Amino acid sequence: MIVNIINAFNIIAMLFGVVASLFSMKEGKRPMRLVLFGFAMACFFLSDVYWIIYDAMYPDKAMPFAANEIAEWAFFLLMGAALLADLPKKRVNAVQEIMLAGIFVAGNAGVWILATGEWVQDILTGLTLGYFICCIMARMRYSESFSKTAWRVLAAAALCVLVTQYICMLAKPPYAAYAENVCYAVLFIGIAFLLAASLWEILRGKKADRAVCMSFGLFAWSVIALYLGSNEIVYNTFYVSCSIAVILSLFALRKEVMAQ
Repeated sequence: MIVNIINAFNIIAMLFGVVASLFSMKEGKRPMRLVLFGFAMACFFLSDVYWIIYDAMYPDKAMPFAANEIAEWAFFLLMGAALLADLPKKRVNAVQEIMLAGIFVAGNAGVWILATGEWVQDILTGLTLGYFICCIMARMRYSESFSKTAWRVLAAAALCVLVTQYICMLAKPPYAAYAENVCYAVLFIGIAFLLAASLWEILRGKKADRAVCMSFGLFAWSVIALYLGSNEIVYNTFYVSCSIAVILSLFALRKEVMAQ
């Protein structure tokens, strides 16, 4: 019952993203970032619908490689492209941040492979998700709105998540359980902070680009958490967080577009 409610909420969030993007363009605001965002929402919507239909037709039957994976990969690529589209040209050096983001995603892909053994699927997901997260890092550097302290906290949180996950996979009890609890604590704290920061920047903040970075960052962090979730309660919580992040990302993009 709870899973069905969560799936329905996620589908409604995706539909809202598609419809709201169309209405924004109908109002005369048609920057490429909104167009790409609308296509991304459509891909995510189709992915969810496919998975719900498949689960209803073949309950409890694992699919090594599902067609909805292609829609998810397209979603990540489109979300990343939406972040960087139509930006005024400005010389920005984000090589270090992009490299660290790439290492972080590659490390997560290694965890997924250890857990599932699905090499091709996990590598392709890592590449597309990695592109999306690298675009977030580039956009954060482009905005020049984040302090060195903020970057260091982000790096420390990412490193903690990565290290604790490998301990979970490789260590014996009870150390694996301790590491898992630490990992979930960091993930939950990150989601709570990014959620609060996104709401603040959208409702009260004066810099729309910070709202975009925070909301897209919330989605990326929620996806990483979702892929690492090992029990139903944690997984469903992170799934809801992804849906909320999508809605906030749309409002942040609209705020930025309207401010131009």
